[in-house]
Amino acid sequence: MSMITKNNPSYTERCSIALSDAIRFAKDHNNEIPEDRMLSFFSGIAVDEEDLRQVTYVLHANGIHLAEESYRLSREERAPQGISFPSPVSAAAAAEKKEEAPAPEKHKILSFTQNPLVRITPASQDEMLSVDDLLAKLHAMIGLDSVKKEVDTCVNIIRISQEREKHGLISPPLSLHLVFSGKPGTGKTTVARIVGRIYKKLGLLSRGHFVEVDRTQLVGQYIGETTQKTNAVIAQAMGGVLFIDEAYALTRDPSGHDFGMEAVDILTKAMEDYRADLAIIVAGYPDLMESFLSANPGLRSRFGIVITFPDYTPDELTAIFRKMCDDSDFIADDACMACARAFFKDRYEHRGEDFANARDVRNYFERARRNQANRLMCSGDLHFTTEDLKTLTADDVKEIKIS
Repeated sequence: MSMITKNNPSYTERCSIALSDAIRFAKDHNNEIPEDRMLSFFSGIAVDEEDLRQVTYVLHANGIHLAEESYRLSREERAPQGISFPSPVSAAAAAEKKEEAPAPEKHKILSFTQNPLVRITPASQDEMLSVDDLLAKLHAMIGLDSVKKEVDTCVNIIRISQEREKHGLISPPLSLHLVFSGKPGTGKTTVARIVGRIYKKLGLLSRGHFVEVDRTQLVGQYIGETTQKTNAVIAQAMGGVLFIDEAYALTRDPSGHDFGMEAVDILTKAMEDYRADLAIIVAGYPDLMESFLSANPGLRSRFGIVITFPDYTPDELTAIFRKMCDDSDFIADDACMACARAFFKDRYEHRGEDFANARDVRNYFERARRNQANRLMCSGDLHFTTEDLKTLTADDVKEIKIS
C-alpha cells in the first residue's frame, strides 16, 4: 500500500502504517471514519494540511468515507489556509487496490502511484501577483485578443458572483472547468497557468498549482491500471489545475481497447465531485476536441466554457520572433526582419496540419542562431564584438525551411 511520501524513510513508514490502520478500521465500521478518529491515526506524525487532503482522497478512492461533518464545509471554512475535504466517492467507483512501486523521493507530496512524468508547476510561481497583475500578464501576450476577452469575462462573472454573495443574493455555482480549443503553439498551456493563478487569487482554489498530463499519464495497459493512474493524477491536482493536453487522445485509442474511456469516465465524475477545489482544463485541436466532448454523455455539460485559440497572423508571428530575439539578447537587423516577415506570411498562407504557430517561430529562431554561429566561426576572424554576437542577418535566415 503506497501513500503520501516525503523525503524521509521513517516518515514514509509511519504514514503508511497509519493509513493501513485507518483502512482496516473503516472496513470494520461500514467504510466510514469520523474525522477525529482519522486524525488520531496520524497523531505524532508531521502530516500537514496538504498531506491530509491527499490522505482523504486516497481513502475515498478506496471507497472509504469521512463522517459527514468532516467534509461539509462552507466556502469560507475551506479558505486557502484550511483543509478541503472532497465529497465522498461511492463504493461503486472505488479504485482497485494494488501494490505499487515506491514513488520518487524528490517530491514533497505524493499520493499512490504518482507518475514521475507528470509535470507539476508549484503554486509559488507568480505568488505575489494580484488578479489584476495576472490579467496584465495575460494581456501582454502577443495576439489572442478573443482569448483575453473570454478570460476577462470569466473573471468578471466570478467577481460579481462573490459580490452578490456578500449582499445575500443567490449566486449559481460556478464551473471552473474549461475547454481550450486550438492548434499547437497558440498559447493554451501558458494561458491555463495564468487562469489557475487567477482562480487561486480569487479564492476558488486552495493551492493553485498546475499539473500537466496527457494520455500516457492517465491510461494504463492492463485492467485496473487506468483507475490507479487517473486517481493518482486527480489526487496530485486537488486544490489546483489539472491540464490535459491532447485530451481527445483519451477517446481515440488505436488498439481498440476502452481504457481511455475508463479515464474519461473517472475524470467526468471527479469534475462534479471535486468541483469546489479542482479545475480541469482540456486542450487540443478544434475538430478532435468536439469529438472528445461527445464521447461521454455528461462530459460536455461539465465544461461551462469553450475558449477558441486562433492561429497567429503573419504580423503576430513576426512580432513573436522579434520578442524571442529581444528576450535572448539578439538583434535581428532590418534585412533579417524582412526575410522573417516574408517567411511567416508564406507559412501562414500555406498552413496545413503541420502549422505550429509559435512553435514554428521557436524553430525558426533556433535555426537562425545555429546559422549565425556557423557564419561567425567560418568568418576567419575569431575576435568578435558584442554587436557581432548579438546580430542576426538575412544570411542567417534566408535559407531556413520548416517542414
